[in-house]
Amino acid sequence: MPSPDPSSAVKTATVDFDKNAKLFTKGLATCDSTKLQSTSTEAALAACGNAKIGSGKASVLLPVGVQVFTEPTTVTAFNGVPKGGKPVVLLHAYGAAPVQTTLVLVGAVSNYNKEGYGPRLQLDIPAIAGGTGALTDFQVTINKKFTYKGKKRSFVSAKCSSKKLKARGAFTFKDGETLTALSTQTCKQKK
Repeated sequence: MPSPDPSSAVKTATVDFDKNAKLFTKGLATCDSTKLQSTSTEAALAACGNAKIGSGKASVLLPVGVQVFTEPTTVTAFNGVPKGGKPVVLLHAYGAAPVQTTLVLVGAVSNYNKEGYGPRLQLDIPAIAGGTGALTDFQVTINKKFTYKGKKRSFVSAKCSSKKLKARGAFTFKDGETLTALSTQTCKQKK
């Protein structure tokens, strides 16, 4: 199998969430991204476990010698330290075989408010294996629930007035190409 083409690696990812989606971070612990660099999943949780907001998995193509391996990684999502008053999401991906690797993605959440979308998560994807590796799959579920001032809260919540929620992801590659994916799912408003 040939090495991944470095020009095909994802450079940025922009994810737009439905206009009815809201983030709530008041009272939730935060994590500084420097605590996650070069750490295993266990070490990341030891450093920032109280700021965990979700989990998932990812796959990375890594060249090792003349071979290219697909490395599965465990993804842990954390509430990051806000930047400029905007919430920050930290995505920590860790794999142990064939080589130990840690990837930390830092994404700021802004309020897009256009085209039926609301919150926007923008991520810069760091170079993998000196720019010779490539992220091929990334899935994360954000499901943090907590109590703030005696009231139950969720990191992410949404109204379901139209019975559907939509999302859009735009991925820009190092060669300048962009791929956009759209998703719609049905929902029910809780009573």
